[in-house]
Amino acid sequence: MVIRITRTLNKLTSPKLANSISKYMYIRKLIDEFEISLILDVDANIGQFGTSMRELGYTGTLVSFEPVAAQFAKLKAAASGDPNWITLNCAAGVADETKSINVMSSSVFSSFNAPSKLQTSRFAETNAVVATESVTVRRLDGLIDELGLRGKLKNCLLKSNTQGFDKSVLEGMGSCLSEVRALQLEISVTPIYENTVGMTDMLVYLQDRSFAPVAMFPINWLADWSAIELEYLGVNRSYDRAQAQ
Repeated sequence: MVIRITRTLNKLTSPKLANSISKYMYIRKLIDEFEISLILDVDANIGQFGTSMRELGYTGTLVSFEPVAAQFAKLKAAASGDPNWITLNCAAGVADETKSINVMSSSVFSSFNAPSKLQTSRFAETNAVVATESVTVRRLDGLIDELGLRGKLKNCLLKSNTQGFDKSVLEGMGSCLSEVRALQLEISVTPIYENTVGMTDMLVYLQDRSFAPVAMFPINWLADWSAIELEYLGVNRSYDRAQAQ
């Protein structure tokens, strides 16, 4: 057994790759276990997550949100020909509004928050503002009703990867959040943006709303191998309590 494990580990080129494999194994399990038929993909960038879900075998409804015009064009192209993949050129937040977003040197870092270079200089080049863009922000509860999706929330996975803006996304869910079955979020350990909700506060916020972690995976690390961000997978425990009554 030890030899087989060692051989498997030797085939993995980095901890990040190992985490990615583990994360998608857990997501696949959640999709099967809770019969997930709706995935809300907030901050979809160019469709990486949605494409991964299709490769994982998920065939249900996928709604991807991307506010930045250049990335949305690529997202729309990625989803073309897939009738169950809806793409929306907007961000998700706590209010319906127009808001300026910081477009970063590497588009995956684009955020409503300004970069914090005091905490870590690791992303000084990639997480640097190169432009700003005025984008549409929508509350998810309103969009969910407009799209007729409220009845699917008990079988919904909400994924939000908004670079320090995830709490605002959840606040914009309103009462719908209590119906969502599972969450995938990024949690900040060492903030790389200003005005970011820290790990402890975010975990308490989620726990107060009946979400409990299934697993957490480091996304990137400082030089001493302490985590900068964690990928959080959580489930809504209120469903279990309701079934137990």
